[in-house]
Amino acid sequence: MSNLRPPTASPSVYKRDGSGLLYVNVRVPFVAILLFLAKRITLLQFLLYVDVKGGHSRSFPVRRCAYHKCERGIVIMWHCASVAHRRILAEALTHKALHAMGVAPRVYPCPGCDVRHHEYFPFLKVGGLAGMDWIMRAAIRATGQREIEK
Repeated sequence: MSNLRPPTASPSVYKRDGSGLLYVNVRVPFVAILLFLAKRITLLQFLLYVDVKGGHSRSFPVRRCAYHKCERGIVIMWHCASVAHRRILAEALTHKALHAMGVAPRVYPCPGCDVRHHEYFPFLKVGGLAGMDWIMRAAIRATGQREIEK
């Protein structure tokens, strides 16, 4: 009889994995902010432009500086979610959970670094900043880790 346990990721897949920070950033086009402030669009229409990303970093200041060139015409707000022992695995599980929920990422060609960013999800479908934070904390718990207190 075959083994009925679910497949697990091999430890060799996450060789660089280790403790680090899980963060959430919110991407808002500057044009949407101007339209909202000029009362040309409603709050709901404004939130349709907003995207959220969950990511990981060993060093948050280094990650923040790496995104500095991507901020042409875009406002990026940062939230340090939590610290995990296996940050890469927790981020991968977060993205898998979002895909399982039927939330497809939006792909943007970045005006600053000429890279297509694939990890931004619609703000309203994720549940906002709190929703993404909750999903990330659930991913940490799913790996059998405890969150490290900040």
